[in-house]
Amino acid sequence: MVDLAFIPYAMMIAGAAVIFRVPFLNLPIDEDFAFYTYRAHFARKGIKWKKDVFTFIPQWRMHILDTVYGNNGTNGILRIRLLLALFHAASSVLVAYGVLLFSGNTFAALAGGMLFAFFGTAPAIYSHSFNQEQLYLPVLLLAFYLLINGNSLSAGMLLALSCILKYSCAAYIPPAILAVAWYYGRDETLLFIIAGSIPLLLSFTADLLLGYIDSESLRGLKARFALGIQLPSVKKGAINIAKDFSTVVSRTLPLWLYGLPALILSLSGKNGIWIAAFAVTTIIIFVLQKFFSRYHYIPIVAMLCIATGGAVDYLMQVENSISSILLLTLFIATIDTAFRQRSFYLQPTSAKTLSQYKKFDQFIYLPHLGKIIKRLIRIRKESGRMFVWGNFTQLYFYAGLPASDQFVHYAVGPWDSPAKTVYFDTVVGGIIKHRPIYIVKAFHNLDMELLENITGLKYRLLKVVLSRFPVYRLESVENKNADPVSLPWQEKAVLMERLCAVGEPSPGIERSDMLKGKYARAIKETRKLCRLNRYDLHGKLYLAELLGQTDKKLEAETILKTMMEEHQGFPGPRLALASQKMELGEYETAEDLIEKEINAHGQGAETKSLAGMLNFKRKAYREAVNDFENALSLSPESTAFLMPLAESYACLKLKEKALGTFTAILKKKGCYFESVDTKAVLGIAKLGSEKMNEIETIKFYLARDKKNETLKYALASRIEKSGKSMEAQQIFRELVKETLDDKLRGAVSFRLACREEDKEKQKSLLEKCLKLLPLHEAAKEMLQKLKEKSA
Repeated sequence: MVDLAFIPYAMMIAGAAVIFRVPFLNLPIDEDFAFYTYRAHFARKGIKWKKDVFTFIPQWRMHILDTVYGNNGTNGILRIRLLLALFHAASSVLVAYGVLLFSGNTFAALAGGMLFAFFGTAPAIYSHSFNQEQLYLPVLLLAFYLLINGNSLSAGMLLALSCILKYSCAAYIPPAILAVAWYYGRDETLLFIIAGSIPLLLSFTADLLLGYIDSESLRGLKARFALGIQLPSVKKGAINIAKDFSTVVSRTLPLWLYGLPALILSLSGKNGIWIAAFAVTTIIIFVLQKFFSRYHYIPIVAMLCIATGGAVDYLMQVENSISSILLLTLFIATIDTAFRQRSFYLQPTSAKTLSQYKKFDQFIYLPHLGKIIKRLIRIRKESGRMFVWGNFTQLYFYAGLPASDQFVHYAVGPWDSPAKTVYFDTVVGGIIKHRPIYIVKAFHNLDMELLENITGLKYRLLKVVLSRFPVYRLESVENKNADPVSLPWQEKAVLMERLCAVGEPSPGIERSDMLKGKYARAIKETRKLCRLNRYDLHGKLYLAELLGQTDKKLEAETILKTMMEEHQGFPGPRLALASQKMELGEYETAEDLIEKEINAHGQGAETKSLAGMLNFKRKAYREAVNDFENALSLSPESTAFLMPLAESYACLKLKEKALGTFTAILKKKGCYFESVDTKAVLGIAKLGSEKMNEIETIKFYLARDKKNETLKYALASRIEKSGKSMEAQQIFRELVKETLDDKLRGAVSFRLACREEDKEKQKSLLEKCLKLLPLHEAAKEMLQKLKEKSA
């Protein structure tokens, strides 16, 4: 029986738990929240499970979630968040009950419950997100308490229910069976197993009757499980276990100071074997998940809160000055820890607060991107579907268009089984079937050219929104004779590998505008990015890089120096400034900045490669090679410094090494842009071949990469130098008509101007060049001479 005196305490704890959630009810949704509520959100547009979205097992729980969300599109997000708040309140009360069960002290129970009510919510662990930890925890805690009290029947049923809520909870079953057998005997063990089988059997029967155990559903489930195993590969770049752990500890500090020692000491007590089994299994589950989102710490935080409540009980019983001081210290540490997190509760939706979350890009940028797409849809009176390449499911919500694929979630290879290539069927097949109006590259590793070749759908890049998100719009359709979905799975696997092999499977700054010479557009979007979130340090770095390549070098230097002062722990600005100083020929200043960076943050691949660039600029090629090779040994996957390494080899007459490195650059298709591939080809051509001269070598590689306009420009330049000016001029004229690359159009305009005899046409071409390339000194000089002559 529960002590009646505990009831008002339980009500206080539950109320506090809900109140602590209130600041986060209006927080922008993350991709997990959008993923689990996607079907319900688009129910009005006819989106259905199995037909439009891969199913889960058990599927009936998703129908319950759909019902809570509602299908009228109003307040669905709020209702789900309130549901999660109620589960959090239940967990907080059960944490308190656990303290009461082990200690009999209602005040200690109040302390433990209140600690979890606060520390079990945002921002320490992502309780603003939708995660099963919040759902299964109260069920699991109650099952644990019932086991201790010998109620095997109820405990078995609840433990099975926790497994339905999250499969990993099945790890609790073997130690639970052993403990029941040890303490209560064979009959109770049999009863425990039978009781646990009932919810699982009912769950399976419900899904069977709903039609979610058929071949179509199982096919999707196999794909989900096969691809789910690869999730650590997707998230490894975004997960920093040490940093996350230190963040969780710092924001739940009193629990580790008091709860961890108390938990260890409790293992020798009356219920030590139960506590040990629960604690060890919880930690094993945590570790076996391979990657750790902060919400995976929720069960651990609950354990520490129960143990901290036990510590409070012990200190209350020991009546001396030391125990009083320790209790006071616990109170002060709790208040101080809460105070340091006040901005999350007082200003939950400000850019300053949102930028502190790991998912800041989702919270700040996606609503803005969604508004842009939604406005385009409204203006053009469009309807249909869209496709987002990446883990940003909430973009469908903001844009108001459902997904063209059934998986509605990003996945990663290797694509080494038929089950995994179902992802090819849903992505490519969905694009062919639904012809999404827009495709957004939230992650950067999608080969749009290959996608167009496979599907027959031609997409045009509208803009790179906020210098992060390339948005493409459907432009034309070419009917393909063969259906790619009908290909053998091995061929689909190869195509998936190629589709995903053009960049990093992660969000971030997209530099294509800068590399195509569209500086004005890139600067405009990056300024928007920095206005939305002035705490985006990578955005500021990119803005400084853009400004440094135009006539705004002073502004770029100011940005970088300010960053160096305000964000001393961030290792980027000093190196970026050193790079800019290098371009200006200020080598001593650049060297000094690199040395300061090494002193501040140690020597890594980036500092080594930048030191190599400095030596390369100084024509100290042997030293440059040493630096680049050291950088490569520190970061074998890096590609940024392969080009200067190859050029250094060439300057040192190390022909085989140079050819090997240039060839390696060409093989890493998708990691570079056309201009870098072109430099590699020119490097190979310059080194010479017994079979082909320089022009023939360029033509050979151009035949393999016909759309490489910069290589075509380089070919025309070489042909012109060989004396065949008419042939070269023809290629230049074709380029100036066809290319969309501002940098290339400007360069071609200048080359045509050099050969143009008509002064007015020459002037026009030079003006066009300077409009596209304002810093083109040769064009400026030629135009100035023309004006002087005409004057």
